[in-house]
Amino acid sequence: MNEMEEKRAVRDVGELMEGPYPPEVMPKILDAARECGGDAYPLVAGLMYTGMHPEIFGLRVKDLWFEEGIIRKCPKDDRCDVVIIFHKRLIEIWKEHLENRDYESEMLFRLGEFQFLTEDSDEEDWTADASNRRNVKRLLLQVEEELSRRGIDEHLTTGRFRCSVLMYLRKYGLNDKDLEMVLMGVLKTRPR
Repeated sequence: MNEMEEKRAVRDVGELMEGPYPPEVMPKILDAARECGGDAYPLVAGLMYTGMHPEIFGLRVKDLWFEEGIIRKCPKDDRCDVVIIFHKRLIEIWKEHLENRDYESEMLFRLGEFQFLTEDSDEEDWTADASNRRNVKRLLLQVEEELSRRGIDEHLTTGRFRCSVLMYLRKYGLNDKDLEMVLMGVLKTRPR
């Protein structure tokens, strides 16, 4: 594990210690996000179906390969692809979001900023990452407030979504190496 992965792992430990969301709460979280409107529903669906880090907020529309069912994120210098397989229900949700949103952007989310963090990342990438994290937290807080109005007390974090994804994937037979790759936010990395 390199230094960047270690920093990310340490940051995630606190969120993961809270444990996964109970299975009966997951649809309620998604319904609350839908009620919030805007980017909340497609964001929560993305976290729920992929277990991605807050970098999900920095996805460009061109990163979404709907026909292949993958998210293909390339760094600025096109050294490699990061490929994340995503669920057909998420494809439907994101397509609907793109068709119905009230703004034009190369980004999937209104305030998303492209970043691709590596050991060589510059200040611009780290600033974009920080902005994306703030926006993810802001939207998750909106969903928490809606859940609270419904009498559901859940703390929403990207780490808990990852933990939930891992728990449910383990039930369906993914081995430890696959689970580790999901936790890192990547199912496959390959040179271009």
